[in-house]
Amino acid sequence: MKKVTKEEPISKRWISVDDRSLTDTDYEDDIKEYFQNMADGAIDKTENIWAEKVEEYEVKGMPIKKARTNAYKYVFDIDKNEFCKIYTGLLKMIVPLNESEMHKKIMTDIIELEERDLSLKQRIKKVLTKYNHWFNVPIS
Repeated sequence: MKKVTKEEPISKRWISVDDRSLTDTDYEDDIKEYFQNMADGAIDKTENIWAEKVEEYEVKGMPIKKARTNAYKYVFDIDKNEFCKIYTGLLKMIVPLNESEMHKKIMTDIIELEERDLSLKQRIKKVLTKYNHWFNVPIS
């Protein structure tokens, strides 16, 4: 029996982002990437469960393709729950930040820098450097 390893392609295992929920902005690709990163993190957390299921189905005599398909179906809801946990953790940080005067000032400055044709990463770094004294940490 062949052991399933992480190096093998897992092309059918994914959580998609509903493009209709995104607006036409410069940030659309970034937003898709952020959601995909959270989905990938969820899938990484359930990788062992998926591999164990593939092995279990294979031991029962199931062909590898069918074993993988069944394992995908088995972990799909688990993946979605893990995604929700990751997103909930992010929201638990974002929501209180939106009430913070410090955060409001930082966001205002980032938005004002849009006129200078800087990338979002450049604007964030510039503003965090400006307010570095608030954080007492080096900004890289």
